[in-house]
Amino acid sequence: MKISRFIVALTAALLLSSCGSTSGKGANTEDSEALMQQDKSSFNGPSGAWAGASRQTEEEQKEDGGYAAESMEKPIYVCLTGEGRIAVIDENNDLYVWGDNTHGVLGTGDTNDVEAPTKIMENIKKVCFAQNDDLAILSLDGSLYTCGWNEKGWLGDGSCDDKHTPNKILDDVDDMIFGRAITYSGELYAWGNNASGQIGDGTFETRLEPVKVMENVKKVRTGGGNVLALTTDDSLYSMGQLTEYYGGTYVDSNIDHRKPSRIMEGIIDMDAGYAHAGAVNKNGELYMWGSNMNGQLTDRVRDETREPIMVMENVRTVRFDDSRSWAITNDNELMYWGYNSVTVDGTTTYKDIYTPVKQMDGIEDFIDSDDVLVLKSVDGDFYTTVDVVEQIGLSYDGSPEDEYVKIIF
Repeated sequence: MKISRFIVALTAALLLSSCGSTSGKGANTEDSEALMQQDKSSFNGPSGAWAGASRQTEEEQKEDGGYAAESMEKPIYVCLTGEGRIAVIDENNDLYVWGDNTHGVLGTGDTNDVEAPTKIMENIKKVCFAQNDDLAILSLDGSLYTCGWNEKGWLGDGSCDDKHTPNKILDDVDDMIFGRAITYSGELYAWGNNASGQIGDGTFETRLEPVKVMENVKKVRTGGGNVLALTTDDSLYSMGQLTEYYGGTYVDSNIDHRKPSRIMEGIIDMDAGYAHAGAVNKNGELYMWGSNMNGQLTDRVRDETREPIMVMENVRTVRFDDSRSWAITNDNELMYWGYNSVTVDGTTTYKDIYTPVKQMDGIEDFIDSDDVLVLKSVDGDFYTTVDVVEQIGLSYDGSPEDEYVKIIF
């Protein structure tokens, strides 16, 4: 699955246009940089260097005017990546980061890896990593910031220059995932790669700044080259395309997938993977379409389908990746189906799962977290796989044989 993500990223990079042209709406970069220099109420690294707390003693930080290396309070939002980096929002809405800092993705002001939780911002609502060593940060006042790698304009700031500190690109944002933002008034903005028409502006042009795509939007999900948007009247729109599949129902040459097309009604949740997608309606019925190569559409689909097929009931929310599918039921049960491999004594066997199986009880929601699964329980605890926890160097409660373990901070 890592290989397929690499291929997708490489293909997209080759198809992207240069950083020479764009149009859109974004916060002024110079104003944002001035804000970072003048207003330390949100950005709180030691003055001058923006170094992380993990590289200074408490006394040194106080002398520099930065934060002491105090402990985080109880986490309320946790974002992880398979590259060994983590971002945590605690109950005070302070943002802490640590781990791998390639391209300055952690926003600490440099590219040095961060060995311990480092507080970089206050008053934060949500944070989301992207696969291209990028980070998006949404503040409580609706300001959206990005930092990290920007070779192809992924940060949405109108340039192709890496940013080692958070740089504001939009105002009045209510929710976001990386590359998409929904404003308080329901306007959907998009930026970045557009090789499959997934921006939804009727072109294949890379957008270096956010462009307005739709109105009356309340939720958005991305996967591969497909984007799904849910409007306030519970209609589901698709733009771009899944690999080998148009991101809708039947492939229709008259439908321009570079623009949003309504494909379903009465929807409450949805997600898109690499080559499959799905949506949950008001009755809790899960409809899916796309490839079923590894059983990610369940045993109700033989090989593939270009039309949504109902595969499961009693569902509240879903998440998909390359070839795996998860659902949380209305009873807070975590269900799984799709790609499956088991390694015993160094020998790996593959036995895909075509019938959803229960993995856990007491799960409330999924966390948007790049290429790894992060779960939030009804008790407010966070769970992920052992390999991810160990890569970052976190402690956990559970056994290495468990599907998921509780993260201990």
